[in-house]
This record gives sequence, structure tokens and C-alpha cells, in this order.
Amino acid sequence: MIVFGGTLGAVLIQFPLPVVTGALRRLAGIFFEPGATLESAMELLVTLANLARRYGIGSLDAELGTIQDPFMKEVLMLAVDGTEPQELRKIVELELDN
Repeated sequence: MIVFGGTLGAVLIQFPLPVVTGALRRLAGIFFEPGATLESAMELLVTLANLARRYGIGSLDAELGTIQDPFMKEVLMLAVDGTEPQELRKIVELELDN
């Protein structure tokens, strides 16, 4: 209790309360991601794959505005821009590793 209390006291002295509460909210966000479910991601991927198959990869450009996930949006922008599949895979793997 002394270690945790001392650490909390030192942090509160060093940083303003809104910064500390924001950091705690972000820390909680690491463990609990609100709103993101595997089912919704799979449905989005299936929908986008069907659009690309029917109308071509360029048709996904119109869907970019509706995508909330920044990672998915970046990957789709690269795909629509015509990035080679091998290069796209390297970029995505690097992004996931980081």
C-alpha cells in the first residue's frame, strides 16, 4: 500500500488531475475495447469483399468514409491506390508488429 500510495501521490504532484484521469481511461481502453466485436469486423470484411468482387477494387473508394477503424481504412486506401499485394502484405504486417 505504501508503494502504490507513494507512486500515486508522486504522479498527482507531477501531473494535473485531467492528465492523470485521461491516462487511466486510456489504460482501461487497452483491456476493454468498446464497440469493437469480431462479428462486426467479419461482416465488414465480407461486405467489402463482395463489393470488390462485383464492381472491382476501385468501388471500395466510396466506402472509405463509412469505415471507423483507422487500421482498416489505411489498408483499404492502400489497396484502392493500387499497391502490389506483396507490398501491401509487408506494410500490413509491419503495422501489426508495431
